Amino acid sequence: MRERTTTALGLDISERGISVALVATGAQGPRTLAAAHAALPAGDPGLHQAVSGKVLSGLLAQLGRRARGGRMRAALAVSVDPLVMQLLDLPPEMPTNLGEFVAGELRQCVPLSGETLVSDFCGVGAGVPRRLLAVAARADRIQELVKACTASGIVVEAVEPSLPAYARAFLERHVRAAHDDGATIALLGPGTLTVGVWRRGTLDFVRTRRRPADADTPTLLCKWLAEEWRAVIRYYETREGGGPLPDCRVVLQDGSHRADTLAPVLAAEAGTRSITVVDACEPGGDSASPAVSMTAVGAALGLLGGSPSPLRVNLLPKTVTEARSRFRHVLLTANACIMAFLGVFLASQFLPRATGAMDRRIEQTRREGKLHTTRALLAEEKYLDQEISRLQQEVPPLRQALQGRSQTPWPVILHAIRQAAPADVSVTQWQCTEGRTLQVQGLASSCPAAETLVRNLEAEGLFHTVRLSSVQRRQDDDGGLEYRIDCLLKAEGGKSP
Repeated sequence: MRERTTTALGLDISERGISVALVATGAQGPRTLAAAHAALPAGDPGLHQAVSGKVLSGLLAQLGRRARGGRMRAALAVSVDPLVMQLLDLPPEMPTNLGEFVAGELRQCVPLSGETLVSDFCGVGAGVPRRLLAVAARADRIQELVKACTASGIVVEAVEPSLPAYARAFLERHVRAAHDDGATIALLGPGTLTVGVWRRGTLDFVRTRRRPADADTPTLLCKWLAEEWRAVIRYYETREGGGPLPDCRVVLQDGSHRADTLAPVLAAEAGTRSITVVDACEPGGDSASPAVSMTAVGAALGLLGGSPSPLRVNLLPKTVTEARSRFRHVLLTANACIMAFLGVFLASQFLPRATGAMDRRIEQTRREGKLHTTRALLAEEKYLDQEISRLQQEVPPLRQALQGRSQTPWPVILHAIRQAAPADVSVTQWQCTEGRTLQVQGLASSCPAAETLVRNLEAEGLFHTVRLSSVQRRQDDDGGLEYRIDCLLKAEGGKSP
């Protein structure tokens, strides 16, 4: 069965160097997959100029492709100045708002007075904690570091001081090797010394001191470190239930001293061998392995979990988290719009095809349903052909009749009838049958008047024969006569039929 692993990227950024470590956890515990370190020049005017995207990109290139994953989680451990770490004892009456209580305590720190801060706190100890670890730094310094990481393609999820990150990695390895969860760790930076004491895996003491400006030689520096060590010892001797201090481990982060040259001088000044001096990047398991920053490893372990040190503080500025939240909302909205557009596009492409396929199925069904009526359709088609043939045979006589009718001078005939009618004769109706026989009907005052109309029509020369077919008296009181005259039209050319 393949071992399931989880990977995270840890970064350690101080004023003298940048270290990265790729850490994975599995069934065999955490292990460092790759590590890289780049030194920064001394006297740099500020971290915002020293930490550039080019340096971080070069370090990521040294780690290989595994550090370029799009879902790689990253944590940042910083050593900036000023940075305040305090252990706060809660009052007997628990404050209603711990955030306001911690903010009020941090505002009393002189190094951070008048600055815009980013702060966080966490409980110390098991069960219901009665002590808090409060951490604060300048918001602009932290934001510059996060922005530099973002420019290099690193999405930082957590920012914490270097001391808890180093202690997390050291205690994890120390507990597995010596089954001891106590340690005294002192981080020596260019401007500060931060000391933390862990007992039974719990932070018991923390102290930050400014480094003297005149301690510029190994002897003077070790003398000052020895005095600070003895001051911590005296504090524990006078403290109720303090007990002996665990062995001290001095981590050099100032970039100007080496552990092999400073260790014998410090041992002589302190008069004890319980102090170990190590560099910020310790050698790997073999000579071929690169040096590994325990602080970077501890930062990655903070994301992976499972460390003996439960301290979890996050100095990631709220502006960064809000910007990421807005970006996620915009991204989700854009994805929703794209999905809606794709849905509409696919629907517009699918519906015509589905409609066409449905029309084809309907047409096929219609054709299949009409197969049983084929004989009836053929018989009907035969009948229609016969009717068309019959009508085609009747068309020539009709056309001939229409042509003959069109040659009859009807306007002349009507005008002649009007001129032939005497004053006491009126024409009320005329009717032509078969294009040759014209019947003229009307009213006359007397029979001689109707005969006069007959003679006048014969005199016009338009008719072959003109005959008074009937004369009868009307039934009303005026005593008039109704007549009907049959006229046979002359054929074409004026010849008799």
